[in-house]
Amino acid sequence: YRNKIWISTSGLNNTKLFEYDYSKNTIESIETHIISEFSKKLFLDNSHRLWVGTWGSGVYRSNDDLSRFDKIKLVSSSSTTISANYNTILNI
Repeated sequence: YRNKIWISTSGLNNTKLFEYDYSKNTIESIETHIISEFSKKLFLDNSHRLWVGTWGSGVYRSNDDLSRFDKIKLVSSSSTTISANYNTILNI
């Protein structure tokens, strides 16, 4: 997953990712099934999972092979904090 450029596009409530591979000189698209009109941040962690921060829909993390993206709960259900306050991700 390293040595690639990751690009996120959003529109019509669907976030799509594209990866440009330097070594192969190819571009591939990845369906995320993330419902968001705007993706703000991308981050690749040490476990090769891709994190997607959205504007208004929270943060999502991929599985190891990028076939599934799950929303990460940032506020526990027992908290008195309003979870909607954590849906806009400006940085990861």
